[in-house]
Amino acid sequence: MPAQTGGKIVLRRGDGPEVILLLQNSGHPGGEEGGQGGAETDAPDAQRQQGHQHTDCLLLEPAEDDGEGQLVDRAVKSFGQTQRDPDGTVGVVALAHIEEELLHELDRETNLRAVAPRMISGHIQGRLLEMLVRMLRPRRALEIGTFTGYSALSMAAGLEEEAELHTVEVDDELEEFIRSYFDRSAHGGKIRLHIGSALDIAPKLGGEFDLVFIDGDKREYPAYYRMLMGDDGSKALVHSGSVLIADNILWSGKVVQPVAHNDRHTQALVEFNRMVSEDPRVENAIIPLRDGLNLIRVK
Repeated sequence: MPAQTGGKIVLRRGDGPEVILLLQNSGHPGGEEGGQGGAETDAPDAQRQQGHQHTDCLLLEPAEDDGEGQLVDRAVKSFGQTQRDPDGTVGVVALAHIEEELLHELDRETNLRAVAPRMISGHIQGRLLEMLVRMLRPRRALEIGTFTGYSALSMAAGLEEEAELHTVEVDDELEEFIRSYFDRSAHGGKIRLHIGSALDIAPKLGGEFDLVFIDGDKREYPAYYRMLMGDDGSKALVHSGSVLIADNILWSGKVVQPVAHNDRHTQALVEFNRMVSEDPRVENAIIPLRDGLNLIRVK
């Protein structure tokens, strides 16, 4: 049962941890419950929950015909609740999603131990990957580039019990670290970790994949695409209806700037984007989330 106190609503799904809705009342530019003051006042309270809070996952704006409490009703229903009768007209509601404790620990340890921690997918992208997996319902999924395992665990959380995810990481020094988190996860049993080059390993896994997440060596993106589509002389690893998701395709904006002759990473990403856009066998859309995602569907 939701309860409102001041500028926030406390929700609870079943026996799970609380989630905070931060409220900003329209028509009150300042003060304890209005404007930025209300959000800032309540933000520390949101940190006391189990798990790591993120308040930038869902932002709802009121429609002109929204009456008192109707905007909150929509947010509450999105969370899975049905009862809500708040007082006052709400201007903005931010729904705080809770990052799974194991993923939060993995994120933190990656930032402490990894040479390039910014390579981790992180909470927002991880949530998107999980949701895409839930919607697409792949039976077999492939990840090229495991890093420390955040994206693999996120996708595995969305997989059905009989489905499996093959993830390939070229850096053998990360294997022990990755497996330690897979072993602790409730979804680890759906994941098959392979150490080595994806160009060598993926064709040997047999069969086709319904979903592929490409996040490996940027210099190899064109080669990954040719391998997946069967353009390298081998059998295609995807089929009609398969979805490919390529990460880092904006590369901090470098793909639209003059490219240095020795910048192989940017050159490869530009070539990859061109290959996809000119390939009549696929359709795609670019999502400007973080460093850019290219969503590609095989026709």
